[in-house]
Amino acid sequence: MLIALLQVVVGTTILVGGAYALVTGASNIAKALGISELVIGLTIVAIGTSAPELAITVVSALDNKPELIIGNVVGSNIANIGLILGFSAVVASINVPRAILYREFAWLLGATALIGVFAIGGEFTLPEGLILLVGVVVFSYMSYRVAVQQHDDAVDARMDGKEMPSLNLVRDGGLILLGGLGLAFGSNWLVTGATEIALEIGISEYVIGLTLVAVGTSLPELSTSIVASTRGEGDLVVGNIIGSNIYNLLLILATGMVITTLEIPEVVLEVQIPLMIGLTFALFPIIYSGRRVGRVEGSALLAAYIVITGIAFALNPGG
Repeated sequence: MLIALLQVVVGTTILVGGAYALVTGASNIAKALGISELVIGLTIVAIGTSAPELAITVVSALDNKPELIIGNVVGSNIANIGLILGFSAVVASINVPRAILYREFAWLLGATALIGVFAIGGEFTLPEGLILLVGVVVFSYMSYRVAVQQHDDAVDARMDGKEMPSLNLVRDGGLILLGGLGLAFGSNWLVTGATEIALEIGISEYVIGLTLVAVGTSLPELSTSIVASTRGEGDLVVGNIIGSNIYNLLLILATGMVITTLEIPEVVLEVQIPLMIGLTFALFPIIYSGRRVGRVEGSALLAAYIVITGIAFALNPGG
C-alpha cells in the first residue's frame, strides 16, 4: 500500500510538470506560426494528453479486458466534461471560440451519437472500429487544413510588417516532447498506484476503469486545462477537452475495437453510455446560450460528475 501511495504522489507531480511543459511549448509554437491556440489544443495537446488512454487501451485489449477499455474511455469523456471543464470554469469563466460552435463541437456530438448507435448491438466490433478510424483521419486532416490557412495568414501579416513571435522549434518541440513523456509516465504511475489501492479495498475492475483509471488518465487534461486557465488561455482549455473527447472515441476506443471485439457490460450499455451521451449533449445549450462556460455552468457540470460517479459505485460497488 505504501508503494502504491508513493506512485500516486510521484505520478501526480510528474503529470503537473509535464502539463506545464506541454502547454508552454504548444502555446509558443502557436503564436510563432500564427496558428490559434484552439487548433493547437485540438491537435497536439489533445493527442498528447490522450496518450495514457491509448496506452491503457492497447494493453487492456491484448490482455482481453474490454470492461477496462470501455470504462476508461466512457469515464474519461465524462470526467473531461464534468470534472475538468467544470472545474476549469469554476476557476475562471471560459469563453468558447465561435469556430468551436460550428465545427469541432459538431464533430464531438456526431462521434458521441455514433458510439450510441454502435452500442445498441451490445458490442463494439472491427468494422465499427474501422469506421471510427476513418473519422479520425478526416477530422485530423480538417484540423491540419485550418492550421495551414492560419499559418498562411500569419505569413501575410509578417509581409505587411506586423511583429510576430520568433519560432524556436528545438526549444518548444523539446518542451512538447518532454511534456508528453511526463504525461505518459506520470499517468502510468498514478493509475498503477490507484488501481492497486482500489483492488486492496475491494472495488471491481469495471468501477476502477470508469472512475479511478478514467480520472487518472484524464489528469493530463485536468493539469493542462488548469495551467492554461490560469494563464488566460481559454481557447486551449476548450480545444484540449473537445479534442481529447473526439480522439478518445474516434481513435482510442476504435483502436481497442480493431484489436479485439469489445463486449459492453450491461450496466455500461444501459446507464453509463447514455449518461455520457446526455452530458455531452447538455453542453449544447450551455455553450450556445452565451458562448461561454461560466462559474454557474461549471458548478453544474461538477455536480453532474459527482452524481454520475456515485451511480457507478452504487450499481457496481464490489468485485
